Amino acid sequence: MNSEVEWNLGYVTKGDKNLIGLGTLEKPTLGPGMSALFGNNIEVISGTHSHPMPSLSEEKGSMYGDIRQAAELKKNYKNYVLMNGSGNLWQITPTNNGYSAESKLVKKTTSYKDIKVK
Repeated sequence: MNSEVEWNLGYVTKGDKNLIGLGTLEKPTLGPGMSALFGNNIEVISGTHSHPMPSLSEEKGSMYGDIRQAAELKKNYKNYVLMNGSGNLWQITPTNNGYSAESKLVKKTTSYKDIKVK
């Protein structure tokens, strides 16, 4: 995987339509949220966004904001973070009835084909 900016790939339901969107703000540590990609009144089915981190040791720390946001949203959808440097794909899941969240390493990816949003 090679990207120097954060991007967000989302799969949502809006009304009676299923939508897929991909976007970037062209910044290394900030990407567009789901509402920026799709507007309001959406139900998120899954989302994957990237962290273009060069170091494996920085991966867990880089997800602090993602973990905090998952806990605040209290919604359990498939929420993934792809580390572009290592290819590691992490899943972030709200826990404790939404009062916290945890991250879990799902798999190592080698190609965009390894990423599935459904």
